[in-house]
Amino acid sequence: MPEAQFNCFVIMPFSKSSENHTEEYWTNHFNRFLKPLIEEVPGIGAYRVESLHGDILKQIITDLIVSPVVVAELTHHNPNVFWELGVRQSFKHNTITIAEEGTTLPFDVS
Repeated sequence: MPEAQFNCFVIMPFSKSSENHTEEYWTNHFNRFLKPLIEEVPGIGAYRVESLHGDILKQIITDLIVSPVVVAELTHHNPNVFWELGVRQSFKHNTITIAEEGTTLPFDVS
């Protein structure tokens, strides 16, 4: 695969959010579904916070501001994901929100 021209930052839960949505589930969801799907688009790479080192909060905020595209996984209404989405939306940049079928989202993000 050619090197990515830009990266898509994925914001999503990491820890267990339900009986079926464990830390392992979210890791697999990213590695086996979201990342490959995003990277089907030529020139786009995908990453999430687990691959970052150092001052994580500073890096998250920077990526929320400068990333050309952010994908926000809103299943289970994770507070950290909603906070990160709010930061991103305050800059009016390209953001794609996703959630499992049947998820009811608040009116201001649906």
